[in-house]
Amino acid sequence: MSNLPQAFLDVGYTPANILEVILGLGQKILSIYTNHIAGTELDAAFSERAWQAPT
Repeated sequence: MSNLPQAFLDVGYTPANILEVILGLGQKILSIYTNHIAGTELDAAFSERAWQAPT
């Protein structure tokens, strides 16, 4: 088993910082799935960077 939480603490992060990372990732993942399910259109400002399947 990894000792990653202890490694974070050893370099000066707090348990709250670890929780912030976990919560941030969870929020991003939920946002991605929600937008996919809802069919949210990509903002015009980002249209140049839209993903396209390889040809």
